[in-house]
Amino acid sequence: MPQTAQTNTEFSVLFCAVCGNKKIKHMNQLKRFAGIIWIILGPVAVYYLIKTAADEIAKKPVLDTKIQWAVFIVVFIPIAIGMVIFGWYALKGEYDHLPESSEELID
Repeated sequence: MPQTAQTNTEFSVLFCAVCGNKKIKHMNQLKRFAGIIWIILGPVAVYYLIKTAADEIAKKPVLDTKIQWAVFIVVFIPIAIGMVIFGWYALKGEYDHLPESSEELID
């Protein structure tokens, strides 16, 4: 018997009523753990990017290769910094409660 959208909605409401804040608590813990992962992933990714660039430049030390990897590194470093910042905010709990409507947004 296929489930309809109404059945799924009813199940979600029932699940939230039974589990209460346990679901939210576990989700917040998951967000904080993911924050740790993001904080670690940023510098590790930069390390492997630079290591790979050095290996590729050593294999083929022409100007084109050097420019290519320099561009990759320059573009990716701000992305990695953003990953670390995102992870820091997640670890601090800034994403524990996300707004569900426009009225919850603060200017």
